[in-house]
Amino acid sequence: MATGDSRRWLLLVEDNEDEERLAIRAVNRADIDCEVVVARDGEEAQKILDEAGTRLPVFTMLDIKLPKISGIEVLQWIRSQDKFDCLPAIVLVGSAGAVDMNAIYRMGANSLVRKELDYEIYMARMVPTLRYWSLVNTVPNRR
Repeated sequence: MATGDSRRWLLLVEDNEDEERLAIRAVNRADIDCEVVVARDGEEAQKILDEAGTRLPVFTMLDIKLPKISGIEVLQWIRSQDKFDCLPAIVLVGSAGAVDMNAIYRMGANSLVRKELDYEIYMARMVPTLRYWSLVNTVPNRR
């Protein structure tokens, strides 16, 4: 992300290259005008957000299983920072049965989306999700 760039952006935190490509393909299919900034681990996600200043992403899509710092820890860190209090956090999980969804929502997730293995089902779920969070959802003005 270029400094001084005024384009809207979203943060994708994903360590799996195949799933990163799928998410970017879903963004393109959703036809939303957002740059996708990718962090491949939780530490990199925190650094990107810290350095964003007041130009925060429209939302963040956060895998929970990440190297260095887990997605859960990143979510908790985001919710502990005043400047991110209105930053929508969409948590991506590989299998809904393997996580405590209630706990993830209590930690401050705005949405929890299961990453589907079937391409068409993945797109059928992700495209409307991306459109909602980038085009429909309204976030208060940031401080």
